[in-house]
Amino acid sequence: MIDGGFVYWTRRSDKERSAIFRRALQPGSAPQFVSYAYSDPLAIANGQIYYADEDAIWSAPVQGGAPTKLVAIGSAEADSVVVDRGCLYWTNHRAIVRLGLAGKPPVTPEAIADELTFRGGAIATDGQYLYWLDGSRNRIWRAGRDAHARPPLPTLLARPAAFSGPQRPAAARRIDMGADWACVWAARTIGGCTSDAMREVE
Repeated sequence: MIDGGFVYWTRRSDKERSAIFRRALQPGSAPQFVSYAYSDPLAIANGQIYYADEDAIWSAPVQGGAPTKLVAIGSAEADSVVVDRGCLYWTNHRAIVRLGLAGKPPVTPEAIADELTFRGGAIATDGQYLYWLDGSRNRIWRAGRDAHARPPLPTLLARPAAFSGPQRPAAARRIDMGADWACVWAARTIGGCTSDAMREVE
């Protein structure tokens, strides 16, 4: 993961524990310890790095420092994380969940998408909406980012023609957002093998 002139990764530390490190992109820069963690970093926002570890989602300063436990997620994995407008969003194969940060609502985790509109995949934001792909039904959804809406209702945005038919994408690998456009990278199963497909949605 690259952000703010640094690259971030997870590897074994000197104490035989996995940890997140960062290194400046300038040649010759030395690695810097950020936080102990067994997973790769999931998101970086507002000077904090977010990751899943010990059945919870944590944050730690990107310069290094004491981590903060944000929310317990139990055995459910956090696959994709977005932090924006004072809210933490994450996916767990079955739902998209959000939690307010720094005491902002919602103060307890709440699902904004369930198995009716989400079957696993990446999430992305353009600063106004949250976007995701329902890979099992070949539909792209979005929901508003207002933290006071309890919860925001998903809206069907598009059904890409390139993903229709019997050869369906398994899940969105990445969603890239821009002004009035979106690109969805997805895994497609063809003849028992998985390949990548990309579709631009205006």
